[in-house]
Amino acid sequence: MTKLSGRITDENGNAVSDAVVEIRNSTGDIVDSVQVNGEGEYTYHLSDGSWTLNVWDPHGRRGRAEIDLIDADEARSDITIEPEGA
Repeated sequence: MTKLSGRITDENGNAVSDAVVEIRNSTGDIVDSVQVNGEGEYTYHLSDGSWTLNVWDPHGRRGRAEIDLIDADEARSDITIEPEGA
């Protein structure tokens, strides 16, 4: 298992404390979603493979990241969210 963690920030680099991070597997199935903590941080424990992270907040900002985990103890994916259409 790999510990995947990261921080969600807005377009100005500020932590987004009310964001949700959704994780999808390589076939697009939703595996889980978590609310970030007060510092905009999240953590997942995932098996090797390809993963997609979709992020949103109640203000209409969105973000996305794709990550391949292969034989690692830890990985990091910081994501910046922006207003849709930006």
